[in-house]
Amino acid sequence: MFGKRLATILVGGCVLMGAAAAQGTRVSTFESNSSMTFHRYLEPFPRADAPEQCRDLCIRDVRCTGWTYYEDLERNPEQLRRVCIMGAGLKDRRSGDAFGRTAGEISTR
Repeated sequence: MFGKRLATILVGGCVLMGAAAAQGTRVSTFESNSSMTFHRYLEPFPRADAPEQCRDLCIRDVRCTGWTYYEDLERNPEQLRRVCIMGAGLKDRRSGDAFGRTAGEISTR
């Protein structure tokens, strides 16, 4: 009886559906000095202390397909420093020349 129901699991403030969890493990690339833009942004953007925290937030949110973390550096706009930009549907990517940012793309394996 319970095996046929889809359970909703609350993880870290994000809702994951049992069917999505059953499809595989979500993993992320980790690309230094990189940035991604998306067709849809998942707001509000959370603050994060490190890019690894941003990556983990995105992995836990089944809507998220990619993320960009802005380091606490003067070169980044003040309102984006230590912010995790999460989105769905990769639109564009800058690799290797977006200094002060770390990005990743989510896949399932």
